[in-house]
Amino acid sequence: MEIFSRKKYYLLTLVVGVLIAGFALMAGPRELPGEFNHAIFNFSRITLAPIIIIGAFASLVFVIFKKS
Repeated sequence: MEIFSRKKYYLLTLVVGVLIAGFALMAGPRELPGEFNHAIFNFSRITLAPIIIIGAFASLVFVIFKKS
């Protein structure tokens, strides 16, 4: 007996990939230590990445609880 169908595993993998991409977008490029960089206030870091992460978590809950 399977817990999830093949389609559900595919969707879970896709959503986890989007979640990882959101966290990578939030982290941004590597900075030199001890040097202040104004790129930490970039739109993609403080606005877009959290929206993607919250959307991915919501999609994850939806995919898990969706009936097959």
